[in-house]
Amino acid sequence: MVSLAKISGSSGAWRAPAPVRQLYWRVRKAVLRRPRRDEARFGYDLQSYSRNFDDGQQLVFAYRM
Repeated sequence: MVSLAKISGSSGAWRAPAPVRQLYWRVRKAVLRRPRRDEARFGYDLQSYSRNFDDGQQLVFAYRM
């Protein structure tokens, strides 16, 4: 009995047809390029950043005038 590996001349490892391999790599590349939505995104918000250095004195003087 002749095995399929001997007919194809391979060393025993099965390979998918070329169109299937190409499709696999195209899909894999597209998935890896897509930005992940579960990652935290840190933006620069000027108003909240300025509150970190605000001692509250500006609001007190604004209401006294």
